[in-house]
Amino acid sequence: MSRSNKLWSAFFVVCFLAILFLPLIAMPLSSQSTIESEKRNPHPWPRWNELFSNTYPEFTAKFEEAFQDRFGMRIAMTRLYNRLLFHLDLMSFSRTLVAQGKDGWHFYASGGDEDTLQIYSGGLDFNDDELNRMTSALLAWQDWLAKKDIRFYYLLLPDKVSVYSQYKPTYLSKNPSGTRTEKLSLSLERGGVNVINPLETLSTLALHNDLLYFKWDTHWTWLGSYHAYLDTLGMIAKDFPDLEAYNLPDYVFTEGTRTGGDLVDLLGIGSSYPDHFIEVAVDGAALPNFQETGALEMGETVKASWGDPSLPRAVIFHDSFMLSMGSYLAANFSETTFVFSDELEKQIIEREDPDLVIFAQVERFAHQLLKQPFPE
Repeated sequence: MSRSNKLWSAFFVVCFLAILFLPLIAMPLSSQSTIESEKRNPHPWPRWNELFSNTYPEFTAKFEEAFQDRFGMRIAMTRLYNRLLFHLDLMSFSRTLVAQGKDGWHFYASGGDEDTLQIYSGGLDFNDDELNRMTSALLAWQDWLAKKDIRFYYLLLPDKVSVYSQYKPTYLSKNPSGTRTEKLSLSLERGGVNVINPLETLSTLALHNDLLYFKWDTHWTWLGSYHAYLDTLGMIAKDFPDLEAYNLPDYVFTEGTRTGGDLVDLLGIGSSYPDHFIEVAVDGAALPNFQETGALEMGETVKASWGDPSLPRAVIFHDSFMLSMGSYLAANFSETTFVFSDELEKQIIEREDPDLVIFAQVERFAHQLLKQPFPE
């Protein structure tokens, strides 16, 4: 063998070994507190004393799970593999948390109590006892707040499949007796709870406008949350006549594209997939943007003072759908306290002493009302 052939052979051996051991070498750089693409924390390393105890089989299982989560270049290789399956149309959507609809629309299908498609089709429903329990809980809060001269509103926000049902997967049919969300909304109205449900408004607009929600995300766009805001403030203004919603001509909406979205993350295919993006400004000035600042995080309490000091004060308990809608609402109150929580909290309400309380939930989280504590 010639000298040049020997050098080439040695070079290929070195390259092969480098590729073979690269993931192990990269492991110290792969440490992460969360695995964002899978919406979970990595499995913890087992305690070494378990190795010499009677739990040896558990130790090996825990070690394997932790090692796999921290394997060097794991996310990049998984993303490359998923992207290949996606482009070859070989990805099994039934094994992911995402369902593929028509015309490039995608929907959240968790398989649990928050599965938007099961809610729509009736696979997940509320019985009469559950409806009565949730209605009684919110009515108790409304009465408790009324004694303190505080108005209460329950804001029930629609999931994407409820608004854009024309793009749902072809196999999916709506529950003929109505979805659990529709039953809850009706039960609350009959019980006397001040419920706001912008579903009808958004569904009507969605027949001629596909910019209200993202195709690759579970959330609505700035435009979708704006129309929900109009419905919300219209209801609140019945009790607070001085409130006046900003009208559409006062806003400047700019259509563009963005990449990524929480459904892209769940599929694990990277962030290079374009989607509708609606930027908004008020009279030429940018609207305060929680989506950019990331200020509204789970468990966090954020105060905003953007409105006229003479206007009422509000406390809003909410989930992630408030990230854009909160920017509209806060401009209508002298001070707004945002509480990222799935439960109403007496201590915060008593401390802030607001004029009104809004409890906002997207419909897939409505089942959490079953664990809502009573105020007294």
